[in-house]
Amino acid sequence: MPRVVRYWLARAGARITRVHALFVRAVIAWQRRIARKRGIVGGQPGGITFVQRFGGQLNLNVHFHSVIPDGVFTLDAAGAAVFHPLPGPRNVDVLDIAMKVARQVLDLVADDTDAESDGPPNDESAALAAAQAAAIETHTLLPAVPASLPPLLMHRRSVAFDGFSLHAAVQIGEHDREGLERLCRYGARPAFAGERITLTEGGLVSYRLKKRWPDGRTHLRLSPTAFLRRLAGILPPPRARRPRVDLLATTPVQAVVG
Repeated sequence: MPRVVRYWLARAGARITRVHALFVRAVIAWQRRIARKRGIVGGQPGGITFVQRFGGQLNLNVHFHSVIPDGVFTLDAAGAAVFHPLPGPRNVDVLDIAMKVARQVLDLVADDTDAESDGPPNDESAALAAAQAAAIETHTLLPAVPASLPPLLMHRRSVAFDGFSLHAAVQIGEHDREGLERLCRYGARPAFAGERITLTEGGLVSYRLKKRWPDGRTHLRLSPTAFLRRLAGILPPPRARRPRVDLLATTPVQAVVG
């Protein structure tokens, strides 16, 4: 999501819940529509979402990783859950969902004036706000984007436009349990890897990046104070929920999917 939306989300957990609900409802509505076209009535989708607040540069980047089956569940005559496979999303489906959610999110940000304030101002909240604002910034020197490129980019069931992006190209085979575990571990991973942190001779904190940046750098180097300030900007508040079960069903199928 755009940087201004990331900051707005990071300031209040209830905002993350509302934006997450917009996204899940859009995906579930699409799945139910496909199911009805195939004669599946009352199909109930499900899934799980991992809320991540960080990017690869120890930057504040609130986004979602959702694991959703390509199909819906119904109950048979005996009350047992039955899974009905559905085709995965096409490029046009990913685009429609992304644009619908983006419009709703921007409307939500525009309408949220005093409904969800960041709390009464004090030194602690002001310091946290400053740390979060600083943590949004990245240090990568990206190459200039040619003016001839369109504002909307699509490739293999992924789309990016105006700071929003949606990627739906990762699929796990029906019986690939190891692949499913790797995917879930990726979504549930911590904000940083402890084994990549070292101290330089000059007393700086050096964080080895997973991938080389476009400008050639392989490490992020910060003073200890700047490093802690950056962590304060990306870590979730106490008792915040990271995994969220995505279920809108009202039938006993909930117990089976969960």
